[in-house]
Amino acid sequence: MQTTPEADFKVLANNDDYLVISKRSGIEFHGEDGIVQRLRKSFSTVLGVHRLDKATSGVMIFAKNKQIQQELGQEFESRRAKKVYFAISDKRPTKKQGTIKGDISKSRNGSYTLLRSFNNPSITFSH
Repeated sequence: MQTTPEADFKVLANNDDYLVISKRSGIEFHGEDGIVQRLRKSFSTVLGVHRLDKATSGVMIFAKNKQIQQELGQEFESRRAKKVYFAISDKRPTKKQGTIKGDISKSRNGSYTLLRSFNNPSITFSH
């Protein structure tokens, strides 16, 4: 496993088609200082397949050519590839536990709103 000097990400897998990393929290996806730009300093071609929020750490996959980006993107779109989120806290939840499911939409203030529709639902499990 290769680690960058800044420890922004760790390389978990690297071949001719894709790059898999573990990203630390606090790094945006796009932007001058985003993970894509940071990766391009070490790898000539990386194309985003999916995103993780700035506050989220976790595993990400990047394609190294357009065909692989499209193929991997279809895997996520069809939900054959899934993202799973785990929250770790030393505090007890203040709200009921369960599943939150529904479409999400960006609000005016930049946050997201849960909709009552289920066209392309986001699903959050809480145990």
